[in-house]
Amino acid sequence: MAADRGCHQATGQIGRQFAQPSLNKIAQALPQLWKPHQSWSLRPFGGGATGRPRMMRGHLPLASLGLPNADPPHPVAATPSAKPTLNGRWVKDKSLSDNMSPVMDVMKLGGVVRQAVKLVRGLSINQDSTTWEMSVVSVLSWFKVTERYPLDGGLASFKRRDLRRGQHQGCLLQQPGPHGGLQLSLTWPEPLGGTGVDEFVLAPRGTARAGLEPAEKKDNTSSSSDAPHLHSDDSHELHVHSSLEVAGQRYGYRTVYHRKQ
Repeated sequence: MAADRGCHQATGQIGRQFAQPSLNKIAQALPQLWKPHQSWSLRPFGGGATGRPRMMRGHLPLASLGLPNADPPHPVAATPSAKPTLNGRWVKDKSLSDNMSPVMDVMKLGGVVRQAVKLVRGLSINQDSTTWEMSVVSVLSWFKVTERYPLDGGLASFKRRDLRRGQHQGCLLQQPGPHGGLQLSLTWPEPLGGTGVDEFVLAPRGTARAGLEPAEKKDNTSSSSDAPHLHSDDSHELHVHSSLEVAGQRYGYRTVYHRKQ
């Protein structure tokens, strides 16, 4: 008797594991199991004294009961890897970036402003569904440049980057640049009025180092200690290809950044 009670208790526990909706489905499906399933099938089944085969009903598949996991599992599609994004903080790699002294000479930058440009350490980029934002990160707290542009290509105005009086106007171009990246077009009035384009390109990590330009085109004041520590999980680096036209003369340079850890 004790064994019977233990068996009842065990079966009771198993029964309680089934949700009531599953029991209802089983109850509704049971009458169908004992109805002829379109046709009878004759199969040898042990045979009797006469040796005649017995008849077996064709049974409905288990899936008709609506039991959980009755159907074979469906293959799960692999989740596509996230598309690389410009969003994040980027540290300038002086050892891989072009020397900006010729450009600063063209813009006649000197003194404190020239030193502030040299002390720029990187960029912070953030893009949402409507706006693209870029901020310059500098060692000098007073040297702040933050610009926000609508993704639809609308114009926006901000203080001139050379810190002269007046503003520049800029917009995001709707077509990719020569290197396939996002383009920011700028224009500013006199003094030293001109136009410029910054193209932001994500490149595989190591691209800039593999294609180094001659040493004389680099900033000789930089050293290997200026190279930032790379994030071990990031596989891209940011290249900003900048061009400007002032007084009919065109100049270009490239700046390389790595994601900050």
